[in-house]
Amino acid sequence: MIYLEKPEGFVSQFEAVGCFVEVQNRILLLLRSPSSRIESEKWGLPAGKVEIGENSKDATLRELKEETGLAVDSSQIQPIGQVFT
Repeated sequence: MIYLEKPEGFVSQFEAVGCFVEVQNRILLLLRSPSSRIESEKWGLPAGKVEIGENSKDATLRELKEETGLAVDSSQIQPIGQVFT
C-alpha cells in the first residue's frame, strides 16, 4: 500500500527519490534497458536511492545527472510531496 502520511510504527528500509522533468509541456520518461535488474524494458522517471549522508534534493540532482546527463540548478527542483510504502 502507498500512504501519504507516515503510518504509525513505520520503519524505513531506505529512502528513494524520483522526479518529473517537464520541457515544453512534456514529461521526460526513461526506457529501462533490457539488462536492468529492476523494471527492465519499462518506462519510468529518473529515480534512485538516497545515499548515506545525502539529502533528498542532492539525491534528485545526482540521479537526474546520472540517468539523463542533465545538470540542473537546485533552485529548479520543486518538491511536490512524499509517500510511504
